[in-house]
Amino acid sequence: MDWSKAKTILIIALLFTNLILLWNYDFREESKASDADKEALLKVLEAQDIYLDVELPGTHADMPILSIRYLQTDEELVKQKLETAKRVEPDSLDEIYVSAAEGFIGELGYNSDTMAFSEVRDGENLPFEIPKGFTASEALENPNAVCRQVVFRNIFEDVPVEESYMICTYVDGKLADFSRYWLEPVGTGKKKVHTISAASAMVSFMGEQSENERVVVEDIRLVYWLDDAAFDVESAVSDMAFPAWKITYNGGKTTHIEATQM
Repeated sequence: MDWSKAKTILIIALLFTNLILLWNYDFREESKASDADKEALLKVLEAQDIYLDVELPGTHADMPILSIRYLQTDEELVKQKLETAKRVEPDSLDEIYVSAAEGFIGELGYNSDTMAFSEVRDGENLPFEIPKGFTASEALENPNAVCRQVVFRNIFEDVPVEESYMICTYVDGKLADFSRYWLEPVGTGKKKVHTISAASAMVSFMGEQSENERVVVEDIRLVYWLDDAAFDVESAVSDMAFPAWKITYNGGKTTHIEATQM
């Protein structure tokens, strides 16, 4: 058998199937998509070793494009405020840490209407190293040091603004570090743009995957996304964030599929 030819035929067949799926989900009302349509999508994904550990969102709405402004952080001010920041008892409840972090952000003047508490991370789940602003030896040498990170996200009209955050890091009750990357929403366009469905986003996602990796999708949701590869914070002050489907897979890996059809 000519395996090269067979592979080409299979690829063409899959592409044809993908086009049918796109038509089913995006060129007619999504509410009319049948269980058979959804089952067909799952079979195509599984044929590519992609599995869903989450229910695909069944509906989605047209969304405006979001104008944002990048807010720079005054590192000297942060350094000064860290020196006098209120301490908390290391074994305090999360609510105490959150309240202290909110107070510190308020002292910096960095409060925002779209700032929303996200989570408190403990020492076993910190994705960051011991913060550079903390010099006490026990933070580096004592494995029993109590570490907490209070994370705030940017939420505009119930939709997260991706890669926009403020984080307060506490080590043994001392506020050791503050980090911020903030894209302040300043308004939206008057006209909403059509967004593709989650199913269509999964089809696009499938096309980006390598042949040898098993993929388990853990979450998929609409967000506002500014491609940081095309955004230079050193020179840019304002830009636009577009609707995108954020897909989380294989233990926390993420990718974004642009959701707009201009």
